[in-house]
Amino acid sequence: MTSLTHYSKREFVEDPIGHRMVTVFESPFARTPHAGYGALNLVEAILDVPPGQTKRFAGVEDFELVSLVLFRGASPGKQDTKIERLVQLPLHFQEVKSFQAIGESDMNDRLIFARHTGFLLLGPDECIAVLHQTDDGSYTFCEVYENNDLGRVRSLAGFYAGSIDYEARIRRISDLNVIDTKQATSKAVGDMYWWAGQTEVVSPLQIDRMHQTLTLLKAHEPNAPDARTESGAVRKVWFIDNGSVDSLSHLTRCADGWVRYPTWQDAWYFGAWVNPRKLEMITYAEQDVSHVICETKEQFAKELADMARFFGMSRRPSMFCMGKDGSEVSFEGLTFLKGNVKTICFDTGARAKNENGEWNVPLSGTIKLDHPLVEQLANGDSIELPSDAFEMDLLDIRTFEPGYAATALKSDGELIVALKLNGSDAGRMSAYLQL
Repeated sequence: MTSLTHYSKREFVEDPIGHRMVTVFESPFARTPHAGYGALNLVEAILDVPPGQTKRFAGVEDFELVSLVLFRGASPGKQDTKIERLVQLPLHFQEVKSFQAIGESDMNDRLIFARHTGFLLLGPDECIAVLHQTDDGSYTFCEVYENNDLGRVRSLAGFYAGSIDYEARIRRISDLNVIDTKQATSKAVGDMYWWAGQTEVVSPLQIDRMHQTLTLLKAHEPNAPDARTESGAVRKVWFIDNGSVDSLSHLTRCADGWVRYPTWQDAWYFGAWVNPRKLEMITYAEQDVSHVICETKEQFAKELADMARFFGMSRRPSMFCMGKDGSEVSFEGLTFLKGNVKTICFDTGARAKNENGEWNVPLSGTIKLDHPLVEQLANGDSIELPSDAFEMDLLDIRTFEPGYAATALKSDGELIVALKLNGSDAGRMSAYLQL
């Protein structure tokens, strides 16, 4: 059982040319100190188990099907990358294979083993990610390996260090919404297409799990609940083959209440629209369509805030012109007010560009001059402007922060609009509009 020769045959490394796992003795490492080093340390660990007790090390008991993976960038005793941590991944949904977590102590033993030897220890039917960093910590590599129920190893692509904790979550088909179900089904079909014929590394049990996954996903799809955003709004997605923003013109007509949401990246392949009447928004991005359907005004406001947070403060000038003080720029804004409306800019004291050379988006708002309260203002009168008479720029995230209020004062043919942010007079600013 503790044959060094046997475990040496269980040492694997990824072939850099064929991108397949081969034994160390079939690789360029065959005549280096790497060969046999993992097996030697494993044998020592097994022999260290007291007589009469089950041979066990780091959560592994079936050593006949154990695998030792010499992962990229490591050398025995001294790695050119620092092994940060190991993360066990549940590759399957719970309905297909119930996840059996390796204990914290056992994972720590494997981490120590990997740091000492450069080999990742894998028991049968396990999948583990290795995260290892450059010496200066500037980059973290992520390698993922699965050892199947027959002791055959494969390297899995498509995993990244930044999202590995998300990939390590427990997943259930019964919890999937309709979008997640479709995405999982596409992945399952891709897995079947890619791996089903590779019988040298994929076992009959793995193939059976792929079939089970696909069958269960297709059965779940008709009953899957709607996908929802963080605000609780319904989200639907679809794909338009060989499409453009014009492909959605029949869905985003102005007559139906749709308004173009301007962004700096608008093009034939990208566009966004919002509808304050229907409480909906649609985004087209390179043939992918996302349609958000809000059920309340509160949800709609939260969705607009998310859009402003993502698009608004990275806006670029829509127009450059020459003013008496030199170059001046204009930025597009968004308002839902209709009628005789005017846009006014407030002087925040910020320069046109920040220290990084990025444009500072001005703070602006729109006032409805034909609103009854505004029209009835007498000289010297002041009123607090309601939301249907004044609206801050909907592309600006500051619009959705609580505590802003606007007042209007009529004075000698001018309308002075004062704006208070965050409920404090400290941020009070004014703008002047000739009547």
